[in-house]
Amino acid sequence: MNIGIFSSGSYPVSISHNDYFTLLDTILFTGDIIITLSLTQKTANVTFQISDRAGSLSGIKVSMTGYQYTNSSGIAFFYPVPARADYVYSLEGVDYQLVKDTFFLHTDTSLRIILEKAVPVIEKDSQETTLKPNPFDSYLSVNVPESS
Repeated sequence: MNIGIFSSGSYPVSISHNDYFTLLDTILFTGDIIITLSLTQKTANVTFQISDRAGSLSGIKVSMTGYQYTNSSGIAFFYPVPARADYVYSLEGVDYQLVKDTFFLHTDTSLRIILEKAVPVIEKDSQETTLKPNPFDSYLSVNVPESS
């Protein structure tokens, strides 16, 4: 679009559209120039690609500030959501460590999350070596934990 001939100087610019954030700026003309202005949409799409080291995971509960989705194919979609905002997200799955983080959404975004297997909690009692019977006379049973 050719908007005309301007003399050197500073000119305010305002561009608005219902689906985009209003652009307010000042352009400094010092000679012949080409100006490119970009508008940012008010909403954006967020895609989570979810896997573990073996491949895509389904059945993972994905939560993102005010939204929730349980994926069925290794992908969770959130759209459209307000852009230019901070979001907190978390991913939960049976046998996997909880993932929780934040990001700033500016434009369409795809996050690739690789989940790690949860480490089983071992009770203290199962970590002790035991000798039975105590005292013994002809036979002794020794129970040693697997991690020993």
